Amino acid sequence: MTVPEETCTSTPVVVEVFGLSVSGGRLYWRVRRAPLSGALHPDTLARALAQADDELDVGVVLHSTSWRHTRTEMIVTYALFPDLRPGDEVRLLEQHLVSGPGPLHPSPPSVGDGHVAAHAVRHLADLAADRDPHVTACRRLRPFDWQLLAEHARQVHVDLVTDHRDRRDTPLEKQPAVPEPDGVAS
Repeated sequence: MTVPEETCTSTPVVVEVFGLSVSGGRLYWRVRRAPLSGALHPDTLARALAQADDELDVGVVLHSTSWRHTRTEMIVTYALFPDLRPGDEVRLLEQHLVSGPGPLHPSPPSVGDGHVAAHAVRHLADLAADRDPHVTACRRLRPFDWQLLAEHARQVHVDLVTDHRDRRDTPLEKQPAVPEPDGVAS
């Protein structure tokens, strides 16, 4: 298989932190972004964007939840929960996210910030179910917040995206032949 030349160029990287906060029994989110530069590690930039403090933020987790590529940049996403300093620019969390058009096409045509926030909620809720020791420890320190996150995660639904590449409903004999990779004989 030959790698397309356009994949061999440098793409700017942006780090974003979705702060997930609890207020009045509901979940809210905000996002902060900054370009990654030099030899700075994405985790370091994410901690700065989150304004996280190891001594003050007991029971708070900052976790890398996903990444996505746009035409101009690679975005690395972190979730901060609970966000103890959400500020005034928070939005009510919606209950849907998007999926790619097929099993071998994982990226949806477009992803909004609300979709990313909903994905982060599901991701953290999964980890808090005793799958990650750090996240589980945070859940035990702030049970009310994490219970609300888990309840919300159960309500999140996926909006399926379909297009011409999605052949899940086409019988195998009617699907176009898939060429063999270079150097592989059938």
